Amino acid sequence: MENKLNKMHDIVFISHAKEDSESAEKLFDFLKSHGLDPWLDKRNIHIGQNWEIEISSALKKADFIVLLLSKTSVSKRGYFQKEFKRALDYCEEKLESDIYLIPCKIDDCEVPEKLNKFQWVELSKPDSFERILSALNLQRKKYEDHSKSINNINYNIDKTDADFETINELEQAKARTPIIVKRPVVEIPMFNFEELMKEYPSAKPVHAPCKGQIIWQYDLIDESTAPFEGSIIKRGDILCYIQNYYGIVPVEVGYGGTIVGTYAEQGKEVLKGQILAFIN
Repeated sequence: MENKLNKMHDIVFISHAKEDSESAEKLFDFLKSHGLDPWLDKRNIHIGQNWEIEISSALKKADFIVLLLSKTSVSKRGYFQKEFKRALDYCEEKLESDIYLIPCKIDDCEVPEKLNKFQWVELSKPDSFERILSALNLQRKKYEDHSKSINNINYNIDKTDADFETINELEQAKARTPIIVKRPVVEIPMFNFEELMKEYPSAKPVHAPCKGQIIWQYDLIDESTAPFEGSIIKRGDILCYIQNYYGIVPVEVGYGGTIVGTYAEQGKEVLKGQILAFIN
């Protein structure tokens, strides 16, 4: 069956214990037949290759990770546990709403505590593979829609004012591009929570939704810089962007007010949950 979505974000890493290879291969064949690009050590590692390097590389490149859980795998020491820990680390680069880790129960095993927040599926159910495919395509559609919006942004940024035939076309392009008014460069102050709370006891933090490189703004004219302390921002406005391996994520604020502090330098890597700014 041909998958209608573009051949992007289709790499699915299947993590399993060797005792569960039969289930892993069945899932591999199903996903392959539906236009995805599943990765399974038994099928993808060639004779003579360093299996540890190949697994590590495939795990990092994967758009999705399916964890096959069984009484054997969850209680077994070894490489499956290493894959499991790496998968959780890579999950930190994702949004909380993203589908990335898909736990699948092969038998009546206990789901590890760190996976409790993720909805899992029982492979013993007749529709389990279809549910996995549906979840993958749901997230792939989100990626595709996001890529289209980013392409539109990049199109607008690449064009100069002279490239537009009319003033109206220029204004429309700028309206489609999330640009913050150009501001002079300001140094990022060292974060001092106690002092800020004394001065602004009702200030609220804005956290990074994922790990990546911070981009404070897209500016058609000048380099991107952090906003002034004292700048007014409205609920729903985009404070900044975070770029990582998977694309560019806009950071929207959930409340309006005055920016009283920014705590990440342009182009620096931020961690998921890190405080980017305070709004009072």
